[in-house]
Amino acid sequence: MTCTNIYKTALSLLGETESNPGLDDYATRAPYLLTVITSRLAECSKLIDGRTVTVSDLTLNSAFPLADPLAACAAEMLASMLIFDEAPDLAKTLMAQAEADKPSVAKSESAAVDVGSIREVYGV
Repeated sequence: MTCTNIYKTALSLLGETESNPGLDDYATRAPYLLTVITSRLAECSKLIDGRTVTVSDLTLNSAFPLADPLAACAAEMLASMLIFDEAPDLAKTLMAQAEADKPSVAKSESAAVDVGSIREVYGV
């Protein structure tokens, strides 16, 4: 999963594609916003895969550094941040959806982690 995939998903949420004219500003801002988003989602990612992630800067060609299940949240957050000055109501809706998805993604994915076999210690 790359940051480009997340950017394209964010554009799709906004009804846009990379080929639409006038989106140069989005492409310029996206890497900086993804760096902020990554830091906001790092704790959720740690709950999922146990890794601590710190990122100083990302490019659209960078691999998405967090657990893959958080990609949808990142796309919603990115779409929200890109559109905020043009459509604040839509931006708030997208951010609220991302915030609502964060705990459920982290909870469902961390519950799926294999903790090893259970050993009988009490004898039945």
